[in-house]
Amino acid sequence: MNWQLKFLGNAVFGVFPLSFQTQLRKIKRSIIPYEIQLNTLTLSQGLQQVEMLKASGFDLTGKSYLELGTGWSPVIPLVFSLAGCRSLTLVDSQRLMDDHTFAETCKKMLAHTAEIATRLNIAEITIAQRLSKLASMRLVDALAAMNCAYLAPEDLLNLDIQAHSIDIITSRAVLEHIPPLIIKNILTTFNQLLSPTGAMCHIIDNSDHWEFNDKSITRVNFLKFSQKTFDFLSAMNPLDYQNRLRHSQYIQMFIDAGFKVTRDDSQPDPTTRTALDSLLVHPSFNHYSKADLAILTSYLVAEK
Repeated sequence: MNWQLKFLGNAVFGVFPLSFQTQLRKIKRSIIPYEIQLNTLTLSQGLQQVEMLKASGFDLTGKSYLELGTGWSPVIPLVFSLAGCRSLTLVDSQRLMDDHTFAETCKKMLAHTAEIATRLNIAEITIAQRLSKLASMRLVDALAAMNCAYLAPEDLLNLDIQAHSIDIITSRAVLEHIPPLIIKNILTTFNQLLSPTGAMCHIIDNSDHWEFNDKSITRVNFLKFSQKTFDFLSAMNPLDYQNRLRHSQYIQMFIDAGFKVTRDDSQPDPTTRTALDSLLVHPSFNHYSKADLAILTSYLVAEK
């Protein structure tokens, strides 16, 4: 499917109010339960976030954890719970997780217990027993067993969470869907919530998400549009919103919000770097280096 057709389909759905979208999902899911296909990249990146934090000197045992944008499948919160976090807070603008999606996520993760055990340095039998037990529970009971608060639908900026009470904050493939001004406010809130010795770990997808369904375009195709044109497209289709911020911009936003980036595992994508030679990038992106434009995924750890 080319990106224009996918865009139009989401644009039609996106014109309905959020409450109506939620009702449509509920009706659909009552007829056809949401099919959980475990994204092995999500699992791998969740484990990578644990590894990045540990490599930066952070012990996860007994720590309080917050994730922004959990979505349908709580793979990464489960990873952090298995890694030893004592409490979890999951914040999402939509309530997508339910009994079925939670249980199916646990069951799908059971097929990867060997990898999880190896990368977390925990006995495989311990991982298997924990996931099996959680998979047998209703969502409300599983959340209680993990000491987890699922806050959805909620706005992080309006939550009443005690200042400096969170030790670890993460997001994965979330920040790229948020307007820059709101990201600034979110980072300010993160600074207020994070304990003095805490850390954040964010994985940000800087690529053109329309390429996911249309392999005829490059992974930075959206850089050819002017901001005015892109804002128009975004206004038509809020479900597909991407902010197009580049890697260096996120780093500067972290610094402006009072953080220091202590680990950056991001690398330019060689294929994209070559593609930029023939892509007519809009002049508004000319002051970014080719390497910066070609970083498709940002892997960042930051401290206060």
